[in-house]
Parts: sequence; structure tokens; C-alpha cells
Amino acid sequence: MDLITFKNMSKEFNPGKQTNRVLTDVNLTIKENELVMITGRSGSGKTTLLNIIAGLDKPTSGSYFYRNHDLTNKNYKQLADFRQNRIGIILQNYPLVDEKNVFENVKIPLWNSDLSKEKQEQHIIEMLRYVGLENKAKAYPKELSGG
Repeated sequence: MDLITFKNMSKEFNPGKQTNRVLTDVNLTIKENELVMITGRSGSGKTTLLNIIAGLDKPTSGSYFYRNHDLTNKNYKQLADFRQNRIGIILQNYPLVDEKNVFENVKIPLWNSDLSKEKQEQHIIEMLRYVGLENKAKAYPKELSGG
């Protein structure tokens, strides 16, 4: 199944003024369970592409589909719901809350979810297990490796 599909997707900043076209007619399909690496020199549009995939930004033109659902014209509230329920973002230097342990930090994005407390806790344990951190659930950020 196709997970992510871009059809003739472009992204411009400051359209009409001093237009900066960052992505031009991107056609891309990423299959479910496919491992993809995005590389390129500074300023080539890697972060812009990732921001669009995550629903943090919208394409200027073209289409974006996630599991065959068109996200192209979704509003920012709908994209926030998409991020909360369908996609995860792991930043390179993610700012964890020092006063909260790993379990509590992972729980923060679920505060506004419709999941019961029990389902949230099951989901957190499952995610920590998936990334090999279940044994660090009670550790605080300063006790973790930077890598």
C-alpha cells in the first residue's frame, strides 16, 4: 500500500514577491514499511519536504496523499489532527521536558487525544518497546544518551 504520495507537488515561499521556489513538481511514492533516506545539500528542500509530509506546512501546488487520503487542501486544524493520530515526528534535538521522565514526555502529545488513560499508557509502552526504550520509561532526559 502507498503510504505517502506527492503528485506534481511544489512549494514556494513569498509567492508573488521575491518568490523562492524550494520544491518543484515533486512526484514521489513511499510504500508502507519502505525505508527512505532524504539527502541533499543545505537549502535543497529536505526540511520543507519533511514539514509537508508531517502536515506542518502545505504545498503551494500539486497534491499530497497519505494512505490514499488527499491532505492537499486540509486546514491547519485537520492537519493537527492528522499529526496527532497518523504520523510521528522525531526531531534530531528534540526538546524534552527536563522535569518529566521518558514516559511522561511521550505522553504529552496524547493529552488532547480521545484515548482513555489506559489506552494511552498501553500505546506509550508499545511505542517505547518499539524503539527499544521500555527500560528507560522512568529515566529523566539528563539520564539518557544524546544518540
